[in-house]
Amino acid sequence: MSEPVSKERIIYLRLEQVMERTALSKSSIYDKMNPKSARYDPQFPKQVRLGPAAVRWVESEVESWLASRLRIDGAPVKQVKEPIQPPKSHAVETAAQKSPLSLDVELHGKRMEIVQGLLVQLARRAERIYDEDLMAKMMLSPQVPGDSKIFIRILEEITRASHIENNLLLGALVKGGKAVAPDPEKAFLKLALALGYTYSDPEAFIEDQLVQMFEFYEDSATRGKGGLVWMKVGRKTFLTRMNGGS
Repeated sequence: MSEPVSKERIIYLRLEQVMERTALSKSSIYDKMNPKSARYDPQFPKQVRLGPAAVRWVESEVESWLASRLRIDGAPVKQVKEPIQPPKSHAVETAAQKSPLSLDVELHGKRMEIVQGLLVQLARRAERIYDEDLMAKMMLSPQVPGDSKIFIRILEEITRASHIENNLLLGALVKGGKAVAPDPEKAFLKLALALGYTYSDPEAFIEDQLVQMFEFYEDSATRGKGGLVWMKVGRKTFLTRMNGGS
């Protein structure tokens, strides 16, 4: 007698859900699937047609892609090499003399995707991350002149985008340490004021932002079931429901 074949249940996601999971816009998602686009990513999950006017993405494929983007193996991100130009004068600027803020476009884009994806994953648990830990995932170091400014700039871009798209401030997830200057937490609070937010207690304001993120990304199966509770495991502090999932 042949053994029964176990079929794993396939969960499909709508475009809006893929946008929420990946923190990518609609145009960015379709660019990643378009071989003619400069942002084409052959590893990005392909859409599945379920009907004449219905397309979906397989949830497990989206999650695998996200995990691959967050997995840093220590290898430097490939940069686009500039053609060598003949020297025109003694004032020619060498690569070592270039400002650290004159970023390679491709490298900047990859860092943005990595940080945005990671922050969205952390937002699901309202879990904060130390600035130096996040810098390490971006291949940046507080000890390298200019890296902290690049780090702050990327955080500000992501925070502005999340504010416009979802009325959330993803920058609240980054916890300031002693190694990074300027302090990203202070930079975040300054940016929040510039975006029109007000607060009297910075710590209470950041906690309120974390709660809003948790509730925004919370699964419908656990939403509203049980009270919100802060849990601490090692260095990690995250939000969960008393009678719900983490």
